[in-house]
Amino acid sequence: MVMIPVREPEFPWQARGGVGMGTDGAPVDPACPPHALHDSVIQRLFATGLQLQSALGRITDPSVRQCVRHSVDMLDEVIGDVRSALHDR
Repeated sequence: MVMIPVREPEFPWQARGGVGMGTDGAPVDPACPPHALHDSVIQRLFATGLQLQSALGRITDPSVRQCVRHSVDMLDEVIGDVRSALHDR
């Protein structure tokens, strides 16, 4: 007889059998409120904006600097839109 080890669930929703995978490869609880999922998205957008802002000082081409600055502004707008959508629910 072959014994197969039983692995304990790492996350509570795995015990319920409802685990899924997010776009970043992390497990996603289907019962998790959308707010928590959107918080993750907002944090990633914000971090991307910060990285772009930190690069601005090293950009010497004015047209490229303007393009990056515009992208940062667009990320700020998207973050605001996501937050507004959450509060309108």
